[in-house]
Amino acid sequence: MSKPDRPILVTLLAISQLVVGGLLLVCGVFGLVATVAGSSSTTVTISDRGQSITRVYDTEEEMEKEAPGYKLFLLGGGGVSILLHVTMIAGAIGLLKLSAWGWWVSLTWALLRLLYQIITLGYLWFVAMPAANRMAHAVVRDRNGVLNSLVNGNTFYHIFWAIFF
Repeated sequence: MSKPDRPILVTLLAISQLVVGGLLLVCGVFGLVATVAGSSSTTVTISDRGQSITRVYDTEEEMEKEAPGYKLFLLGGGGVSILLHVTMIAGAIGLLKLSAWGWWVSLTWALLRLLYQIITLGYLWFVAMPAANRMAHAVVRDRNGVLNSLVNGNTFYHIFWAIFF
């Protein structure tokens, strides 16, 4: 017995899931590698009243001091994100095969992704953002106030990250 023709909407959904899931998977792997590599340190020199202050400033290390478990959150979030992308791709394959499990995997992926986003938003809003703002206040300030904008920029970064990722 031949399988029924696949509805165009199912085909479009499956192809979209494959393309987006594949791109997100590649980005997730690169993001996880970047997190493990830890490339967040820089040398900062600030002049204030004729005096220069130079220090090595590691953002992840400072965040870990302010919000214990931050590095674990980044690593765990990266791992969970990769698993969700693989699940999205698996659901797309099931949809292309017109298998019932493809629909259930895709639906499960959507619900788990929503839950993941809510948990991530909560962590960023209630833990990471206040810690990053405390960290930005602790940075030595320059006379022109260039570093004062770190706090507002950090807040917008966390809101953007939580909503769009």
